[in-house]
Amino acid sequence: MVDSKGNAYAFTGRECYSYAGHIVGDGFSVQGNILAGPEVLESMARRMEGGGTLQWKIMEALEAAESKGGDRRGKQSAAIKVEAEGKGNFLLEAGIYVDVRVDDSLNPLPELRRVLELWEATFLEEEMIDIKEHLGEIEEGIRRLGVKDFKTWVEMNNFEAKYDGKRVGKSVLKVFLRSAGIEEKVKR
Repeated sequence: MVDSKGNAYAFTGRECYSYAGHIVGDGFSVQGNILAGPEVLESMARRMEGGGTLQWKIMEALEAAESKGGDRRGKQSAAIKVEAEGKGNFLLEAGIYVDVRVDDSLNPLPELRRVLELWEATFLEEEMIDIKEHLGEIEEGIRRLGVKDFKTWVEMNNFEAKYDGKRVGKSVLKVFLRSAGIEEKVKR
């Protein structure tokens, strides 16, 4: 647990199945039970110490853990929940900043990444970028997806609030490129 002031706490009991443990750092806590080994937590902690938004640090920490063996029992589900107080939309007013999950999947982390990208594109405020910088990719995406134009795709996917005809939200463009099967060239 990490409180609103960044104080982190964890507890690992003595009767947990091996390997179990936790690492508490500046503004984060990583922990697990029935893990492949301590390297799982160490890889998560290294990622949490880096830069970026909290939801992406968590996403990448989960991926780092999986790359070191993750949970010894295998994979099935994954979730990210970040609570926050604020104004801006109905979710923030309810205390929800990010709340995404994938249940009962053979490979949950790639799906969780996709769902997190959609959440970000739909609900979070973000930097707007000039579409002229990505015209070639956008035109290729329009062709691959078989849509009339980029505006049509934006409207079909309810992203109108993040598109003004000249600029688009970074995460919306990432979702568009991914859905068109085009390698991402948009920096987070």
